[in-house]
Amino acid sequence: MSAVKLEKPFRIRKRRATGQRKKIKKDTKKDTTKLDVAIGKKIREVRVLSGFTREDLSKKLKVSQQQLHKYERGVNRITVSRLSEIAKTLKVNLADLILEAPINVIPDEASEPRKIHMDILHYSTLIKDHEKLQGVKIIVKALAGIYSDDDNTIL
Repeated sequence: MSAVKLEKPFRIRKRRATGQRKKIKKDTKKDTTKLDVAIGKKIREVRVLSGFTREDLSKKLKVSQQQLHKYERGVNRITVSRLSEIAKTLKVNLADLILEAPINVIPDEASEPRKIHMDILHYSTLIKDHEKLQGVKIIVKALAGIYSDDDNTIL
């Protein structure tokens, strides 16, 4: 009588002393995609344009600042329900966070000065000429009413 030959070798897992089988840990982490990164960038863009700090938005969403930062960097995936909550809090359409088209954000009155500050900072980084940049600095100081004698300019 010939023995039955199995196609694939198999083994029976040994039971632990408690009688339980050893659990196999499955890799449940899913890799993020370029879309996750793009959505995260869009969330950050809208958050800044809306005048929210990361701390403000994370409190409204009831998540940690670290978790929100991971969403914005595209490190962690965002569920549709969470994305919907983010869109509602930022007062934009859910589709606006997913689509690549620019978003027209209507900021609250309190966030308008913050947007202006961000614009000034952004545009000043585009000035490559050092003398022109110094000129902008002097103008901004004069408008702010801050004066100093240390560099013969307004402080």
